[in-house]
Amino acid sequence: MTVNQILFSDIQPGGSKNNPSLRRCQADKDECFLREQELTAQLKQQEQEYLKRVEELSAQLLVYKGKPSTHKGCYTDPTHPGKELLRGKRELIAEITIEKCDQVCRDFTYYGIQHGTCFCGNSFQAVTSPVPDKECSNFLCSGNKSQNCGANYKTSLYMRDS
Repeated sequence: MTVNQILFSDIQPGGSKNNPSLRRCQADKDECFLREQELTAQLKQQEQEYLKRVEELSAQLLVYKGKPSTHKGCYTDPTHPGKELLRGKRELIAEITIEKCDQVCRDFTYYGIQHGTCFCGNSFQAVTSPVPDKECSNFLCSGNKSQNCGANYKTSLYMRDS
């Protein structure tokens, strides 16, 4: 007799434990369960490695960013070449932005941008005086046209916060 495509002559005495297809199904189920446990363990390990790497990169980013800085204003610069406002480092940066100059000067107390050139220093090498900020707006930063990058003999000055 056949009901719903099951041939009752296939049913063996002793119940389903003796049915080979049910044993195969249980074995497949057990194998899938073990594989799921393996994959779950791998995923947990990868998640821990990922979180550790995020923590490491966050720490590196804090070091890379350095201390925050404050815009101190626009300052006059000496009118003769070779005698910049800040004593330290001078670097011409392609596609300059305030943030790029900040990174170049991360080991200095002060940094400034004058006509697109980045200057760094821990002290001033020339007498200076503040002028209105609009006097440092003659030159827009090539890397961010919404930022002012100083002017001729005028430095947009920044100082690292303590």
